[in-house]
Amino acid sequence: VQSSFSIMLKSFIQKNCSKIVLVCVLSYIVFFSFVTFKKFDNFRYFDYDLATYGQLFWELLRGKTYLSIIEMNPWGNHFTPIILLLLPIYALFQAPKTLLFIQTVFFASGALPVYLLAKKNVDKIFGLVFVFAYLLYPALAYVNLFEFHPNALAIPFLLFAIYYFEHKEFKKFFIFSLL
Repeated sequence: VQSSFSIMLKSFIQKNCSKIVLVCVLSYIVFFSFVTFKKFDNFRYFDYDLATYGQLFWELLRGKTYLSIIEMNPWGNHFTPIILLLLPIYALFQAPKTLLFIQTVFFASGALPVYLLAKKNVDKIFGLVFVFAYLLYPALAYVNLFEFHPNALAIPFLLFAIYYFEHKEFKKFFIFSLL
């Protein structure tokens, strides 16, 4: 026999799944932004990726493309056109922390298509379980804490592409696949 508390809790979760997902996403953004900013402030980034991309954004805003860190044009090293889409945001807040924040927001936003896919294929509560699993996945945390990588920003785009493919909305699928 279920207690009245467990019935009320299940009812509350059923009614507020979308809000709980939003709280989870925002909590992930706040927590990992704080941790990555602290890591940056304490000189704990040892690889050169964050520095390279920080310089790339800085130089692009000034009309230049040569990177002294890698001594070459960045488009010959890794072709990552998403940088051009992120450039206006970086123009507003010109600091390496902006790149860390953008990456955190992208990773957290991947929870939305995960929830929508699980909700469609199973139910709301399992959708919430999958959101927890996604946001607590150690590999996601590791990538988020290890420098800045524009390639990793593909995660939410690919998840949304899968979601729209499942819904047979092929125009949106193509757009997210292209992104």
